[in-house]
Amino acid sequence: MPSPRRPTAALRARLAPQPLLRRAAALGLRGRLRLRATRLLLAGGALVACALGLAAGLNLSHALSPAAFAAMAGEGFGRPWAVQSVRLELHRGPRLRLEGVEIEGLGSATAAEVELRLRPLLSGQIRARTVRLEAPHLTLRRGPSGAFLPLFRRTGGGDLSDLPAFEADGGEIDLVQGEKLTAVVRLSSLSLGRFDDGKTAELVVAGNLTGGDGRWHTHPIQLRGDLVHAPDHLALVEGHASARHVGARWWSGHDARARFAVRDGRVEIQSLDVRGFGGTWHASGRIWLRDGMRLELALHVEGVDFASLLSAADGRSPRTDDDLGTLRMHWDRLQVPWRGGPRFEEGDGQGQLRVLGGRLPGTSLLAALVGREPAPTPVQSFTALARLEGGRLHSDSVRLVTGDYTLEGRGSVGLDGSVALEGRLDLAGDLLVPTVPVTIAGTLPHPTVDTHVGRVPAKGVGAMAGAVHKTGSAVVRGTKHAGRKLGTILGVTGRKLGARAETNEGDGSIP
Repeated sequence: MPSPRRPTAALRARLAPQPLLRRAAALGLRGRLRLRATRLLLAGGALVACALGLAAGLNLSHALSPAAFAAMAGEGFGRPWAVQSVRLELHRGPRLRLEGVEIEGLGSATAAEVELRLRPLLSGQIRARTVRLEAPHLTLRRGPSGAFLPLFRRTGGGDLSDLPAFEADGGEIDLVQGEKLTAVVRLSSLSLGRFDDGKTAELVVAGNLTGGDGRWHTHPIQLRGDLVHAPDHLALVEGHASARHVGARWWSGHDARARFAVRDGRVEIQSLDVRGFGGTWHASGRIWLRDGMRLELALHVEGVDFASLLSAADGRSPRTDDDLGTLRMHWDRLQVPWRGGPRFEEGDGQGQLRVLGGRLPGTSLLAALVGREPAPTPVQSFTALARLEGGRLHSDSVRLVTGDYTLEGRGSVGLDGSVALEGRLDLAGDLLVPTVPVTIAGTLPHPTVDTHVGRVPAKGVGAMAGAVHKTGSAVVRGTKHAGRKLGTILGVTGRKLGARAETNEGDGSIP
């Protein structure tokens, strides 16, 4: 029996229901109509784009006049502009290339690239989206109150929402008060965002900051904050900055970080942390910019190498082989003028000082008394409640504890290293005598110490001698020998003790 044949396409079409055929034909017609409509829309869009492009071209051709562009830019910034040449570039959208840019009261740039906003351009206006400055030389001025003056002068309030964003590669910014150049920012890069709310834009700066004719510096610095532009002043809030190196006159540090704000003629420091001289420095407070800069800080210092700090302050290398221990300071209030750097010699404040460990240069008292080779005196601690006044640290509670003696006194130490202290000396160990009055003078780290042995009772000298040696003649010789070896620490103490011991021996005071 033959197998049945499959129906052909024509046969299937004749056998298909007629409503399905009509539906397929209708769908095909709709597709063709949609295609034609899409082509018409594209053609219309192209015609509109050509018309808009022609209008934009006419507007740009007018703006390509340096005088016309400068007039439009000056109107938008509130400052007169001047440019040497303007040309149109279209390879990355509509933009203008400016050469020889001058902005009155603000500065100049060798060139600038202006990215244009398309919608205003189509309506016959020239509005910039972004302005990129090449090697700008800008000036930021402070008024008599210390506050920074506005960058843009606008009428009808301080709304700056129509201004472009600004960028810069290279160049510098001069910070000026009156006619005086106070600091220079040498730029690696700068970015000032759009004033979206009409008065606040994000500012990001990278570069080096120097001032005081190079006497203070931070480099390289990274700064970020919100620039607030008011009609009569500038402010910077939510500021964050970091720098690898910082220095001011003789002081130097590294790895600095700060949180701050600049407003109303002052810099408000929420926190400033920096490492220097082997330790950490933390400060908070404010810097006043009005009537000359001055610092008002709370300062905490931890783990600083005291010898290196003294050497740097004295104009020598901050590295030294001396071991004067580690310094810890806490100042609740420290006020210091700033002229090319901090002028501590003109400052005032209240604080606490503590030094742990180290060695005093000179001869060990105990070693000398028993005839051994001289050695530096080991320090256990040095503490003082101090006030800074007249370039000196004054204290009524100086206490120095060493392996040989304890010194308690009062007086002052100058920032120049000069010493003027009066105190009482108590010898350590078994060589105890009544308290010996002392005067410390000279300069750090090698002051001279003069003991007032004449104020010590004769029996006190005999007690010390008897504790050292068992016979009168050995005591005399030992005491004289000690006196010859103690010059660098206690001045003429030993010689006076020996002389008094000889006198007492003659009258039988020494057994």
